[in-house]
Amino acid sequence: MSAQIPACLGTCATVPPLVEFDFCNPELNFGEIQKIYWTSFASAGFTDITNILDPAWLRIDNAGSDPDVIRELDVIGSKAAPESTEIELSLDRTVKGLKTHTVTFKIDDTSALNHAMIRELECGFQLRVWYANGEGLIWGGDDGIVASITLDEIIPETNDELITFEGTMKWKSKFSPERDVNPQA
Repeated sequence: MSAQIPACLGTCATVPPLVEFDFCNPELNFGEIQKIYWTSFASAGFTDITNILDPAWLRIDNAGSDPDVIRELDVIGSKAAPESTEIELSLDRTVKGLKTHTVTFKIDDTSALNHAMIRELECGFQLRVWYANGEGLIWGGDDGIVASITLDEIIPETNDELITFEGTMKWKSKFSPERDVNPQA
């Protein structure tokens, strides 16, 4: 299944998108990105990310050497509003250009192997990524998000704080990433 992009068939007579609000029982979803999954750009994504039996879930392996392996990072992260440029059109209309989406995160498990990983990521290649919170949601859809990850080692001034690896995951897209129920949660 390929990425679901909104049709954008808008005309001046387009029906506004559906919405849902429940005063007595609103759907609330909590934050904190806790997992980042990534694989090589050339690797396939999922057939159905919401299906725990999808063979891609079996490719999660932090020690494997298969080129299609999916790595799973334990992180503390967040995603702020994306940056975008407003483009002015005739007749006082505006549209937004591509948005730069950024997930900021840190890793507190600073093992030698994880240190080697941040050094390798400094080569600057593109990855296929997904991110998930602890409440059972995952972003990236079946195909994942093509993004770049940068990480740096942060050493605090005191011995009362931990060394961490802190970084960003960035990509450009007109749309927010797809969101699904995470069957791993």
